[in-house]
Amino acid sequence: MKKLIISAIAIFAVCSAAAMADSTAVNWVPYGDSSSMMYDFNGTFVFAGPGAEIWGAQASLAPEWLYNPNDTLSIGINGFDETMFDTIRDATAGAVDLTNNEVGMVVKLMNGDNVVSTGTFSVVGGFFSNGTYDITGNTASFGGDDYNVAWTNSVAPGTLIDGIAFSLSDGDIASVKQMMTDPYLSAMIGMRIVPTMLTEQGALFVTGSVIDGPEAETEVPEPATFAYGIMGLASLMGMKKRFGK
Repeated sequence: MKKLIISAIAIFAVCSAAAMADSTAVNWVPYGDSSSMMYDFNGTFVFAGPGAEIWGAQASLAPEWLYNPNDTLSIGINGFDETMFDTIRDATAGAVDLTNNEVGMVVKLMNGDNVVSTGTFSVVGGFFSNGTYDITGNTASFGGDDYNVAWTNSVAPGTLIDGIAFSLSDGDIASVKQMMTDPYLSAMIGMRIVPTMLTEQGALFVTGSVIDGPEAETEVPEPATFAYGIMGLASLMGMKKRFGK
């Protein structure tokens, strides 16, 4: 019986570790139109020249994520030169509002090459500020504010998600392109706006992870409860053996 109990607790410990394991975004690659973007798999994206674009990135999740609406998908963006954006904001005040504008964000949950669901939300001044987007169910949090996320498809708990993609919406990508090439804006700050100017080191650094939340439906029993159940079963087996004699 001792071996039975130890085995049961060992199995429970393995299951618990699997249930509580966080997923990490790995093997980052460009997402969208990014032919002139240089990158490495650790999430560093270098703006190689004037033709490079701010757009988005995608990654695999390791281990794979068994979707739970209570889990939090965190995506961090760092590397923007906020001093430069302050300069652009001051120079173009009244013409382009980079402080209060709503920037459309797109996040996709992937299973292989298939998109399980696409979530969209708008963030005030988003993507041009360093920080972390925390997406939990239908809510995205950034900079202390919460925003509603609209998903194209509902996702059942336990659905396998092995990758994510994160980007600006198409309209905002067009706006960024225009900002970079607009001679008026360039003249206002005394130089041509190119992607490398928008970052501190000519690069963006992207990270991602899934932080486990409370189970959506089935709760895993406590170890003691599991062990008591095994002992109870063993007692019944012993009683049956005695009555059978």
